[in-house]
Amino acid sequence: MRNDPRKLARLVKLQRQVEQLHAARQGQLLAQKLAAEKEAGQLIEQANRGGTTAQLFPELYYRHINECAARGVQKGEAAAIEGETRATVRRRAERLEEKLVEARRNEERQREECENLERIQNTSVKIAARFKQV
Repeated sequence: MRNDPRKLARLVKLQRQVEQLHAARQGQLLAQKLAAEKEAGQLIEQANRGGTTAQLFPELYYRHINECAARGVQKGEAAAIEGETRATVRRRAERLEEKLVEARRNEERQREECENLERIQNTSVKIAARFKQV
């Protein structure tokens, strides 16, 4: 199967776009992780300060703190998975770029071979014409 450079170029572009989507998703998940950790920290600070709500409903506070911490862990794990997916997509794009370079080289080599064959044929026709004249 011959690799068409135009198709490969489109595939490389598509893979780079997919990589950008995964990068954005990873960034979003990391931001959500940080927000959950920040919220848990603020709740712990309020509970330690001894605010009236924290004193009245300590179980609710600690349950909410645990939920925030768990959400932070979950988002962190999801971000790590997204990072692995992004790396896989990047490697795929790099392999496609290598194939694209190779396909372009092959196309150029074929073009040069055709040009050389045409020159040889033209030269042989000219030589044959000279021999006929002699």
